[in-house]
Amino acid sequence: MRRRLAARALGLGLAIVVAIGTPARAVDERELGRRFLLAARAELPIVQDPVVAGYVERIGEKLVAVLGPQSFDYRFYVVQHPALNAFAVPGGYVFVFSGLLARVNTDDELAGVLAHEIGHVSGHHLLRQQKEGQVWTAAALLGLLVSAVNPVLGAAGIAAAETAQLKYSREFEQEADYLGLRYASEAGYDPHALGAFFKELLADQRINSAGVPAYMLTHPLTEDRVANVATAITSQHLKTPAGRPASGTELPEAQAVARGIAEPADVVIARYRRMADEKPEDAERQFLLGRVYQTVGQLEAARTALERCRALGGLDGRVERPLGTVYVALKKPAEAREALGRYLAKHPEDGWSHLQLGKALA
Repeated sequence: MRRRLAARALGLGLAIVVAIGTPARAVDERELGRRFLLAARAELPIVQDPVVAGYVERIGEKLVAVLGPQSFDYRFYVVQHPALNAFAVPGGYVFVFSGLLARVNTDDELAGVLAHEIGHVSGHHLLRQQKEGQVWTAAALLGLLVSAVNPVLGAAGIAAAETAQLKYSREFEQEADYLGLRYASEAGYDPHALGAFFKELLADQRINSAGVPAYMLTHPLTEDRVANVATAITSQHLKTPAGRPASGTELPEAQAVARGIAEPADVVIARYRRMADEKPEDAERQFLLGRVYQTVGQLEAARTALERCRALGGLDGRVERPLGTVYVALKKPAEAREALGRYLAKHPEDGWSHLQLGKALA
């Protein structure tokens, strides 16, 4: 995949000249983002799982709701890759790598990362950072995404000087933090979570100095920046919203799937198998084990774990959607119709389940 990305970045000729400060900027940003998305969709494995994609989209949309009227719509995508990274391009396109999703501890931490990326977009940072006379291209932006995964391949796709320019300046990182913290707080998330997540990344860097998290390659992270995050919270009088609910059931399920995507199958299965064995009567743990098996393609094992979850209560019917999908894949139409029918009786608006039911009826 990485070689294809680099080759694609070399071959794209999608230049858009952006004159900062002109009335046409919003239109140019939308077009640049649209062209980048076309290239990215062709080259990047975008996660289609409705729980993972829906979880990220819902948090993103909640953040965007506090921005007020915008000249473009924001879109959120999860890239199937173990890198711990997130990235946004002009026009409101925000990408989160499955490796990062697998790492965050709470909804608030993910909201902090997404809000930071929204801050880069709303602050027009990539465009403001370009040198006079420089032309951003979709190829250059795709090259940035490649360099976030593998700096050598990224540099092959675009000029080294241009790669350096794509690394956000300290000033823009501070501004994105400042804006993002406000967005997160106004949307009902804990603004302190972003600083906590940054501290974890710095701790990782100290333990494994040779393996710098990809996020830090394009988002410079230092002790000073962590301190500045705390200062930004204080200066804006941001507080943890009262009565804020803890992370719900979506994050554990989304992470189980993300880990199934981002980590070696034997490693992630062993992790969730151990959790399930510790409390074999815990329906949630059986459910998460089943979702991991489903993600890595071990469908019979997924069926066994999900049926075990159902026998333990079924999590108020939540198990029926993935179990029905597994039955479809195993070509068990009667069982699929029963499971999906149960789920749709409670969630008639769920498009994914209707799609799977259509397959079972075909």
